[in-house]
Amino acid sequence: MLALIIISFFAILILFAGIFKMNHLVFLLGLNGIALSAIALCFYDDNLLSISNSMFVCQGTTKFYTLLLLLVVFLVLILSPFFLKEDEKFKADKTALLLFSTCGGILMICAKHMVLLFLGIEILSIPLYILSASDKNDLRSVEAGMKYFLMGSFTTGILLFGMALMYGSTGTLYLDEMGVSISNASSTNTMVLSGMLLLIAGFAFKLGLVPFHFWSPDVYEGSPTLYTAFMATVVKIAGFGAFAQLLFNTFASVQNAWMPVLAIITAATLILANLTALHQSNFKRLLAYSSISNAGYIMLGILAFQASSYHSIGIYLLTYSLASILSFAVFIVINKQTGRSDIESFRGLGALNPFQAVLLTIGILSTAGIPLTGGFIAKYLLFSSAYSSYSWLVIVAAVNSAIGIYYYFKPLQAIWFKEANHTVEKLNFPWAFTLVLTICSLLILFRGLS
Repeated sequence: MLALIIISFFAILILFAGIFKMNHLVFLLGLNGIALSAIALCFYDDNLLSISNSMFVCQGTTKFYTLLLLLVVFLVLILSPFFLKEDEKFKADKTALLLFSTCGGILMICAKHMVLLFLGIEILSIPLYILSASDKNDLRSVEAGMKYFLMGSFTTGILLFGMALMYGSTGTLYLDEMGVSISNASSTNTMVLSGMLLLIAGFAFKLGLVPFHFWSPDVYEGSPTLYTAFMATVVKIAGFGAFAQLLFNTFASVQNAWMPVLAIITAATLILANLTALHQSNFKRLLAYSSISNAGYIMLGILAFQASSYHSIGIYLLTYSLASILSFAVFIVINKQTGRSDIESFRGLGALNPFQAVLLTIGILSTAGIPLTGGFIAKYLLFSSAYSSYSWLVIVAAVNSAIGIYYYFKPLQAIWFKEANHTVEKLNFPWAFTLVLTICSLLILFRGLS
């Protein structure tokens, strides 16, 4: 609770800094807010639970997910000065929106009450609708924001309808009490099953699972790249953190009803995302379909339905987020300095910027699940946990993982095996970008070798 208060306070300070033309303090305030909230989360014994009547609990695995969320936001904020250096007018507003969205993510992860869960989803999403359409000079950005807003609004109605059905059938909005009521019922009534399916559909949209994924490629491509990186990582961490808790705790007693549905969704997600990614030439669209396929891999941890799988999901989200930030960081520099967004824009990077090219290679190899990287270990943990209960789905995931290697090697081929155009010069990577690339790659290697 204190961590949430700290981030909200610093977000408001950033807005005041923008009002008084103190934009040089914006990024410093943002980084300090995230750092202080992480310190409070680690070392402060939160005694405010009685105030919220146990609606908000940040302990154990939820604390791990919250720290992971803060780490990713911290890395994204380090990249923001370079990305927003030409946007003096709205720099404070956009940074504050990132922090407010972070507050929504924390609420989602730690919510023990349906109302708080819904508030978390909306506080996470609404700033992202604005940020997706924030590049008013780019029609693709406006289109991305409109699509995200319209689809998100429709999903909000689905979630609310599902929550209303769950409340009507159990008589409580507390997630734990709702789970007890469902387990104590002599038979599962239609209202519970309907509410559960509507909630699953709502979360499937937020996580980009098939068949609720259609918004992802267009929104990822059209949104400004920094906010695409935020969506690809922070939204996934918050979404899966909340979704896993809902299924593992509230709907644990009716797992036989939702597991077959999620198994079909997972298989469809893996197959469709990986096959579609094979034909992508735009790097951001490639990462969009990569994000969809990785959501499918994470679903294996949920279907495993083991005490250890919640931790395995967190490890996978960590390695996936680090690799995604690494890829987006390099792409931001290339896009800013060349104006290109296709895979061929990486041509010759290995010769012109060998250090950054090696770091990017580590991130791509990790996303592909190549051994000696954190991505391989994370995939192995998820595959092994799900094999006993869904062996056929693990085989489908393994085949699609092999397919994924092909399209992940397309940018690697451009980086190392194609000559740069004679008009392309060595890229200028800001020190903050090189720092983020180094941190992400070292953590990936450490996780892969440990």
